[in-house]
Amino acid sequence: MHNTKEWRRWYLSDAPEDEILPPGEWSKKIDELKNMIILKCLRPDRVLFETAKFVKKKLGSDQFVNPKPFTLRELYDESDSNTPILFILSTGVDPYPNLHQFAMSLDRQLVSISLGQGQAKFAKKKLYDGAKNGSWVYLANCHLSTQFLSELEKILESIRSETSDQFRLWLSSNPHPRFPISMLQRCIKVTTEPPKGIKNNMIRLYTSMVEEQFTQVQDKERFKYKKLLFALCWFHTIIIERKKFKTLGWNVMYDFNDSDYKICENIIYEYIDKNTEKSPDQVGGVPWEAIRFLIAEVNYGGRVTDEWDRRLLKVYAEEFFDEKILNPEERFRLATDPQTPYFVPEENNQKSVQDQTTKALTSQSITAQYYESKIREFPNIEKPDAFGQHINAQVSSQIADTNNLINSILSLQPRSQVSGGESKEVVVERKIGELLQKIPNELDHQEVYERIGAYDQHPLKVVLLQEIQRYNKLIEVVRQSLVNLDRGLKGFVLISEDLENILDSLYDNKVPLSWSFAYHSLKPLGSWIDDLDKRLEQLRNWAYKGQPNVFWISGFSFPTGFTTAILQQSARVKSLPIDTLDFEFNVLGDTQSSAPKEGAYINGLFLEGAKWDYEKGYLDEADPMRLYYNMPIIHLRPVNKELKLKTKKGVPTYICPCYMFPIRTGVREKPSYMFSITLNSGQHESNFWTKRGTALLMSLAE
Repeated sequence: MHNTKEWRRWYLSDAPEDEILPPGEWSKKIDELKNMIILKCLRPDRVLFETAKFVKKKLGSDQFVNPKPFTLRELYDESDSNTPILFILSTGVDPYPNLHQFAMSLDRQLVSISLGQGQAKFAKKKLYDGAKNGSWVYLANCHLSTQFLSELEKILESIRSETSDQFRLWLSSNPHPRFPISMLQRCIKVTTEPPKGIKNNMIRLYTSMVEEQFTQVQDKERFKYKKLLFALCWFHTIIIERKKFKTLGWNVMYDFNDSDYKICENIIYEYIDKNTEKSPDQVGGVPWEAIRFLIAEVNYGGRVTDEWDRRLLKVYAEEFFDEKILNPEERFRLATDPQTPYFVPEENNQKSVQDQTTKALTSQSITAQYYESKIREFPNIEKPDAFGQHINAQVSSQIADTNNLINSILSLQPRSQVSGGESKEVVVERKIGELLQKIPNELDHQEVYERIGAYDQHPLKVVLLQEIQRYNKLIEVVRQSLVNLDRGLKGFVLISEDLENILDSLYDNKVPLSWSFAYHSLKPLGSWIDDLDKRLEQLRNWAYKGQPNVFWISGFSFPTGFTTAILQQSARVKSLPIDTLDFEFNVLGDTQSSAPKEGAYINGLFLEGAKWDYEKGYLDEADPMRLYYNMPIIHLRPVNKELKLKTKKGVPTYICPCYMFPIRTGVREKPSYMFSITLNSGQHESNFWTKRGTALLMSLAE
């Protein structure tokens, strides 16, 4: 490649889609579509931005990129008594409050019914009553009662001639595959999106406040209340917006909503305004421990099902609900990066707020208007630093969005033969022949059993034999399904639904779901076959050449079975109960010439959200655009749990979770979390890496 310096500059650019490609033959040959292909190969995180430019240029309008904002008045004017209006819901959005306010402004009666079990009869009655007297009916959560929707269309037809002109039917539903198509075509459809970004979400929360919310607090406590309320709004916004980082944000996507915020606002009010009992944890008259516990572990934490997500929630609560927020001499920083402009505003001057021009402010309260004016000074687009995240987290999230776009496009591709091209069947038939040649052979379980002398039931020998059994079964299923599909394509056997699914997966270069029973993987089909061959090679070498010095732990279908075997082996040697032992982790170099005297050496792990400093032996900041790093060899050494608790003084550590594949929450068939490894956290505290979402992975999606 020519102009390597220019290409590197282009690659590291914040927005390469806006840059001209480095001079050379490429810059002269490509058009917009080919430019997107280059971006997909080199900077997949920027494909969506280039796609938006491509769509706008080709269709000549911005309306296909930026959806047109709507008002309820426009929807009302466009509809009539026989045309329902359907809100297609997004996470965290409830159209009812705005709809209720709009109905009151027009002096209309609005009857709201949340559909679900046993609500159909009540909904029918209100529909007939509303059509007769001209009131409005709002049927919420229609996706919970799809059978009733088919009946709803018949009801609307039956009352068509008797319906009052003032009658309106409003519906809301999550996207659902069983929503009747005919009903969908009849409705005016509106998508509702929550505000995006820290600034917009904070403004939305302050807009809903009234002055009584502040004046109800005692005068001497009002300063504390306003400070903690701002911290709560920030906390609520951060945990909602963090979802955009996908698995680096939360392991599980939780539906935190305004009801969580309202309950916590009441908690702060009660503990600030009516706090008469003094406890040891109180600083400045505020029971910090109680507030943090109720917010992070009881209220918001009540929704959290993942242990590591709960740890993150507690870190944020400890950071934002801190006694330093009440220090009048120093502004409290909400983001740890000193370059971010996020602070809790200083105490406001009511008169100065009233003197300001407030036309741009939307809050009803004078106090809220002051805080809104400060929030409007925030950047329109926040950097990942505001969440305690690295720029790579944003890159990783955008790559996931690109992959979703590509998968959606592939799902829309025609499955029949295209004129002048090969049919789907011909492509798959050729691929079957290639796969049958690449699939490794099974290992002889009985021969290995006798060869290694597994009569003593040594834990590691049992692991080897169990792994061979699982992989032999997998290879048998893969080979048999390919042979059956090949026969089906030739017309010798009937192609079942399972074979049809395998056919579609092979055509899309994906691993069929029926092949995932041994271990789950996000790799494309070609990489999966190569990975399978490497896994069998490790077992083959172990069986015929002896136990390896370093175990490739990522090559096991059941890694926790291997780690348990290491503990069992040590427990037998030391004559101790296995539940008294745990692992001590020592990160070593890239090679080891011999096996350890105790425990095992492992490799094959990838570090996400950080990098490992080989020279200094601790976690460090990742380089921009490098999402994963290979971890050195790690020594798993069984030790007594009581001894492990006596950690070295002055050595900061981070308990790093280890996952089998990048979907950290796992799938129905397989959990992803395996175990945790204690690593030296280096120049940063453990909380720093918790907010980074730093974790170890056994496999990647590539």
